[in-house]
Amino acid sequence: MSINRDAIYEEVDAHITEKFGVGFKTSGQCCLYWMMLGINYILANTGLRAIPQAGSVSWPIVAPELDDGVCATHFSMMWNTPREEAIGIGAAEVSESAVALPEMHCWIAIPETGEIVDFSTLYLPRIAEKCGFQWRAPLPPRYLWTKARKLPERVFYEPNLSATKLAIQLGLTC
Repeated sequence: MSINRDAIYEEVDAHITEKFGVGFKTSGQCCLYWMMLGINYILANTGLRAIPQAGSVSWPIVAPELDDGVCATHFSMMWNTPREEAIGIGAAEVSESAVALPEMHCWIAIPETGEIVDFSTLYLPRIAEKCGFQWRAPLPPRYLWTKARKLPERVFYEPNLSATKLAIQLGLTC
């Protein structure tokens, strides 16, 4: 089966832009919405079962040849197992209609094909910059749709069951 990944990405991107505006995509809170909408569009366009995943992610921000052994080499969002009553407290304010997340990242898994899909990768350098990091490595792709075992070099996705349950719970309010 041939999957038009670009078309699915464009549909999800248009939906998010229409609902939240362009600025929301760089808020650091948008991955939940990319994930929830992406699941619906993947199922509708391919018939494949797409499931939510959430947890920690790390992308290299410093090319190996620029690593001085002192500076941070990755931009990461690490699941931090928040207390239930703390969810949303201290998180970046994004919009009146958006849910604030604890530190975590959300993406999609397609079990039948062994793939992961992350529609939010284009915005990682801008989010890193907002957090005070300079991106000095090759830029991430517009979106990531690849076999889980063939991630780009030095890129890590680590799903966590508690984070995924929270993402599903919060995603139902989208």
